[in-house]
Amino acid sequence: MACLRPSFVLSCLLALGPGISAAAQAAGELSLERLASCADSWMDWKQDAALAEQFRNYFLARFEQEPRSPGWQPRRPATVFGLPVVKAYPQSVGMGLGFSLEVRGTPADVRRAMERAIDRPLQCERAEGALSCEAKLADRRTALVLAADEGRGQPSLIGCFYYYQQ
Repeated sequence: MACLRPSFVLSCLLALGPGISAAAQAAGELSLERLASCADSWMDWKQDAALAEQFRNYFLARFEQEPRSPGWQPRRPATVFGLPVVKAYPQSVGMGLGFSLEVRGTPADVRRAMERAIDRPLQCERAEGALSCEAKLADRRTALVLAADEGRGQPSLIGCFYYYQQ
């Protein structure tokens, strides 16, 4: 079935019908923080229609897709870990499959926020004017921070990546 292939998971989740079931409500509200820090994963929900439907409704109520772009803009101001959200990438960025957000903040603030969220340090390296950090949390769950050097004013990318497509 096409919906079980990782590259189609989010498309299938977003195509589900409206409404939240009692089982999904009992699971508790999803949050951007939990998705970005790998506490929740839409990859785990592909066999659970109630959670998939809850995610679909949660996400579509908060974001709208930019025309001809993989990015989704917040419908109203949103924050994660105290940082303003600029865009959401609910399926992939480049070759990575996962859930990520562009946020505003200094690279140091973004890194600290993610480390607090995952309760462990990130392994970072600087190259070509950017900071790249990650922490493998579990199989198919790697927390990431990608940020331009200080002073550039560009948003940073934070998120949970499940694996890199080949």
